[in-house]
Amino acid sequence: MSEKVKTTLYFDGYKLGKPQKFFMVIAALTYGFDLMDMSMFGIVTPILQQNYGITNERLATLNFLFFFGSFLGSIFGGIMADKLGRKKAVLINICIFSLASLMNALWQPHHIVLLEISRFCTGFGTMAACTVAIAYISEMLPSEKRGKYQSIILGIGTFSIPFIAILASTIATRSQESWRIVLVIGALMLFLVPFAIYFLQESPRWLISKGRVADAEKVMEKCLGFECDMSEAYKNYQDSVRNYHKISTSAQFKIMFSKQQAKQTLVCVAFAWCLGVGNNMMSAYNQAFLVQIGFPLAIVLLVSAAAAFGQPIGELISSLVSDKGGRTKPIFFYCMGAAVMFVVIGLSNSVYMYGVAQFVKTLFSAGAMALLMTYIPESFPTSVRGSATGYIYGTQKLIIAFVAALLPVWAFGHFGWFGVNVANAIFWAAAAIVIGLFGKQTALQNIDAMNCYTCDTENEETNPSVEA
Repeated sequence: MSEKVKTTLYFDGYKLGKPQKFFMVIAALTYGFDLMDMSMFGIVTPILQQNYGITNERLATLNFLFFFGSFLGSIFGGIMADKLGRKKAVLINICIFSLASLMNALWQPHHIVLLEISRFCTGFGTMAACTVAIAYISEMLPSEKRGKYQSIILGIGTFSIPFIAILASTIATRSQESWRIVLVIGALMLFLVPFAIYFLQESPRWLISKGRVADAEKVMEKCLGFECDMSEAYKNYQDSVRNYHKISTSAQFKIMFSKQQAKQTLVCVAFAWCLGVGNNMMSAYNQAFLVQIGFPLAIVLLVSAAAAFGQPIGELISSLVSDKGGRTKPIFFYCMGAAVMFVVIGLSNSVYMYGVAQFVKTLFSAGAMALLMTYIPESFPTSVRGSATGYIYGTQKLIIAFVAALLPVWAFGHFGWFGVNVANAIFWAAAAIVIGLFGKQTALQNIDAMNCYTCDTENEETNPSVEA
């Protein structure tokens, strides 16, 4: 019997095993279906307005409920990830958003409340699943290529969206009820759940945090192909949390806002808020506003779908630079690029000029979002990674819910197409400034190095084992 290999670095320095590759597929699809829902609903929005008289104000309400659901999904998704495990949490929430997508498709015009409920549930499920997946990804991939693989995952996950968007824009306008077929697409992820239950592996880092050393060693063996001794990794984790017996909510916040961690936590919050608003503020309004300023619906849908090709391309391109410049430099570049392109979009005087500008903007915004999803979880220690990611994305979605419900309709009504896009550009520029001036460089760093942080603030300066 071969001797077990001792390791405290988990997957660092090793090639990806088959379980990790399968995990990457599930993570890619989870993220892809999240974006797909926003894309599909954006396509059917002007149709719902034309066929059923849904006003901009009612659309704003639906948008608010979706993002409010996303807020709660982020919070509870992160809590579920830390309590139940990454695997169970992501699968439960995949089921939630898949069933909610079916509810969207089955909505009847005389029951607007049901559509409001289904949009809320869709937001909850998609964001909860993505929140878990973000922490999951950071724990299952080697640090030296974490950003690259993250971008590849997002690129793969969104590669089908432009093709589906083109197909959906064609189907949606065929008859008064054909838009329902478009929304059913969002439920297809449900068919992958049985395979994921069998093949998906739990995060060994989460297993170690729960004292399940033997289970963690089994996962490591399946991924790396040889037996691993994780006893030292468990000892290191125990040392990192020795000042508290249970990672309670108050303990989590003490860690997040400890002397060593507070600045980076605030940077992550401000960065995520600005980027989230910039990326989602217009998601449900673009096509509707373009139709309202006189562009033909069929052309708007087709051009918007074609511009969506920028999503996977931008994410795959970002994989080439994600691990460079400490992560902060490429983030700054992508955010400023998106800010500039929103101004260009506002100046577009034809639907085709809009299509080109939207495609280039999407290259920048997709790259920035890919980098965000790598940057946030790698900024926190294992004991709070899932919850901290959930809190940040949760508050982000709450901010988006209010901003997206109020600002686009108001700005469009008072300042027109150019004004609403300039407002969007401001958020992207703010995100670039926050990360460029204050962000900590996280690329190529082992994420377990932060486990030395303690929430015992009284002993921060007297306990020699606490490292900054």
